[in-house]
This record gives sequence, structure tokens and C-alpha cells, in this order.
Amino acid sequence: MRWLRPAALGPGGGGAAPPGGGPPPPPERPPPPPPTGQDDSKFGFTVSSGLADVAVERAVAADSVELVGLHAHIGSQVFEVGAFARAVEVLADFAAPFGLPELSVGGGLGVPYVEGEAAPSLTEWAAGIRAVCDAAGVTAHVSAEPGRAIVAAAAVTLYRVGTIKDLPGIRTYVAVDGGMSDNPRPVLYGSGYETLLPRAAAAAPCGWWASTASRVTSWCVRDGCPPT
Repeated sequence: MRWLRPAALGPGGGGAAPPGGGPPPPPERPPPPPPTGQDDSKFGFTVSSGLADVAVERAVAADSVELVGLHAHIGSQVFEVGAFARAVEVLADFAAPFGLPELSVGGGLGVPYVEGEAAPSLTEWAAGIRAVCDAAGVTAHVSAEPGRAIVAAAAVTLYRVGTIKDLPGIRTYVAVDGGMSDNPRPVLYGSGYETLLPRAAAAAPCGWWASTASRVTSWCVRDGCPPT
């Protein structure tokens, strides 16, 4: 054990067809899971309750543990630099009395998957964290874990279309050779994705349609066009 993670950095189906016919709106996404950087979290040690202080004291006193730093994580798909800044303020204040040589501000920087989403660049994210660390007088080596923000745009998932079932006034189903085993996020988190045809990547989207997988799972895909 070399790191301790303070957990709490602060207090803690489709719709009916529209009038006049036409396909129903896409199903609403479920509410996002609660962020991990709050009192109500299964991760880490809570700052506000004193658990984080107790954990550090036990680690320092243990002969079998070399405590070199602290780590925090406020959640995933965070699109505001200010959220990270507030977390670092709390983390820096908590870490100051211990004088540890390393401080990890975690990750969670969001990645835009659909039109209308926007995320800070890595440079903007780092600048926001650096400004807070400088203001707080942090002298420890500061590290971060940008994770998906580095690799998310490195590749796309390619599926082969099997069959297409068009139900006029309801929706269009497109069966592909994939499913929840290779991307569980739409089913588990209501995550949205945009699709395109490799042969017509620049074509304008034509609305919503449902992608049904060979493993009896379905995704509602935003702003894509089923193959013709």
C-alpha cells in the first residue's frame, strides 16, 4: 500500500408516438450514477468524517507501509475544470500537514461522445489544476490520471450490419454483430453514441434508430443513418 485516497471532497423505455404520427422519441437516459467525490461513496476515506486522517495516521505508524502520497478521484465524465479545481483545493488543504512528497489529483476528465457535448482540453485541465496547486503552495510532486481523455479518440468500433427491420411510424432496427459484451455502457449508464457509415462518414445524420445486437441487447443510437 503506497497511496491513500480521500474519497469525499465535498458534502455530500421509449416514449409514445407524437401526435400526427411519426416515430416516437428515443428513450430517456437514466440518471447518471452519483459522483465518487462525495460523502456517499464506496471508495476511499472520507475527509469530512475524519476517516482520511485516521487512515493516514495508521499508515504512517505501520512498519509494513511506506506512505508517499495521497490520491483523489471525483468521478468520471467531468466536463468542468472548476470541479477539479475545487477538489484539488480540498485535497491540498488536507495533505498540507503531512508533508508527503507526492500528490495525485486523479482523473475523470470528460470526453464528448455526441453532438452538443464539449470538454476542456488537456492543456486547460492541467492549467486549472496547476493554478490551484500554486495558490495553495503545494510543493509535492503532482501527478494526474487523464485516462480516457488520452485514448478515447484513438479508435472507433466497427460493426457489420446483418439485417434491417423498418417499422414505419415506429422505428428502424439494425442488427449488428456486436452487443453488450463489447460495449455495456449504453445499457448500464444510458451513454449516447453517434454512428456513421464508413463509406459516407461526412453524410448528415437522419435521426434516431435502434441498433439491436446479435446477443439480444439493444442500443438507441443518436443521429445516425441505418444502411441502405
